[in-house]
Amino acid sequence: MNRKWVTAGVAGSYLLLFLTLLMLNPALFVYPLLEKPFVPLGNALFWVALIAFPIFLEAASSGFGKAFPWWSGKVRIGFKAALVIAVLWWPVSYGLSGNFANNFSPGNTFVGGEAASRIFWGYSYAVVLLPLTLWLVRMVLSLLGSFKKQA
Repeated sequence: MNRKWVTAGVAGSYLLLFLTLLMLNPALFVYPLLEKPFVPLGNALFWVALIAFPIFLEAASSGFGKAFPWWSGKVRIGFKAALVIAVLWWPVSYGLSGNFANNFSPGNTFVGGEAASRIFWGYSYAVVLLPLTLWLVRMVLSLLGSFKKQA
């Protein structure tokens, strides 16, 4: 069996499990993984899901878009960058919020303040949107490649 499909299956299974838990048992996400410092289980589960997301999209779509090798190489590099920013999500979040629960409050300080909160949300959106955008680019390249073969 191809290693890419095994990787896609494991990452996809985790994402499915994560979404199922989120829908069926949201109280689990506030369960304390650690008491001192308070670390909600949901943050750890979400972090792993953020890491699994680009892995899944890259592995599941790796055979697409090969008609444009230069662009395919750039997309592959983009997926690696997406994985790096996903791995760094929790450390960056801790640096911005000053706690593992990612709680922010209004105040004059940067760490845990409103400005850090805006950066946190922008970074969190980027972690999800970058691999999704790369996947869409790969699908468009695949579609254009099929037109290129027909011409």
